[in-house]
Amino acid sequence: PRSTLFPYTTLFRSQAAAVGITIGGLDTTHMAGRMLTDTINAVRVFSAYFGPLPYHSLSITQQPSGFFGQSWPTLVFLPYTALLDSTMKNQLHMNTGGMRQFLEEVGSHEVAHQWWGHLVGWKSYHDQWLSEGFAQFSAGLFAHRIEGEKKFRNFLDHEREEILRASPDGSPPQNAAGPIWMGHRLGSEKYKSGYRLVYSKGGYALHMLRMMLYDFSRGDDSRFISMMRDFTSTYAHRNASTEDFKAVVDKHFKQDMGWFFNQWVYGTEVPAVAVEYSLSDNDKGALLKGAIRQSGVSPEFRISLPVVLRAGSSIMAGHIQAKGPATPFEVQLPKRPDSVEFNPLGAVLCTIEVKQL
Repeated sequence: PRSTLFPYTTLFRSQAAAVGITIGGLDTTHMAGRMLTDTINAVRVFSAYFGPLPYHSLSITQQPSGFFGQSWPTLVFLPYTALLDSTMKNQLHMNTGGMRQFLEEVGSHEVAHQWWGHLVGWKSYHDQWLSEGFAQFSAGLFAHRIEGEKKFRNFLDHEREEILRASPDGSPPQNAAGPIWMGHRLGSEKYKSGYRLVYSKGGYALHMLRMMLYDFSRGDDSRFISMMRDFTSTYAHRNASTEDFKAVVDKHFKQDMGWFFNQWVYGTEVPAVAVEYSLSDNDKGALLKGAIRQSGVSPEFRISLPVVLRAGSSIMAGHIQAKGPATPFEVQLPKRPDSVEFNPLGAVLCTIEVKQL
């Protein structure tokens, strides 16, 4: 990747002076090295997960729109605001909430479009989540693999909040705008930003598939990588549909994943999950026992809820398949764990309460 950066300092000198902003740092050129490093790292991560960069080169440059990024084959436009240093972002009130999240993710999101949108296209507006949702997922993947688990958890928290947050006027949360399969039709007078679900919930749907294939005990993504590389190689330089992607998912999960797509791509339900559990010692080690309760969803709603148990330096992990209002579980463990974590890494999109009895 190569970068082409031009300063926009002159554009703001008079305005900055008027409001007392320090203009000495209002120069994007000195952040070129950081942006180039992030781009190289993003290409490395995405190449490992999705297959080689589809093109021989990738150029990245800034443009004068402060809140908009765009990607074409071999070329990425970034908002100049993404290249301001942290001091200047603070002075311009760009270092909090959704604005901070946007500026942190826009680079890796736009780089990911070299795979999602350019290498693999989409057949109709129903399938645009395979581009924007996958690119948004990729921004989270970059955070996980390059910036660390804390940044990744922050990314997931923001995505979940965007999906489930109620509107200021008291109307239902954005998720109620409709299923992500509706694409641009999610936007309406009532849900003016409804299309954002294609990004946030589309990305979260792919995240949930990743987590179902993820080996939490080793941090191993090999099964997910195999699935995604299969998808990109099968549909390289072609337009894929949601059902095309489902066929690849079915193949790698070795089952019909219609239940998952019906719930998360073609549906709008999001469960409220309550977990109650107990730990008791026995002659075989320890017994983990409890129940998973779901509310706010249909009686047949299913989730695959991971649980991670840590004992010293060792990690045990598994998934509990829960269906319907209440699912009891009982697991014999070789030893008593020091900690028990349900739904690690926000593996299932839900609200969750956990209580140890």
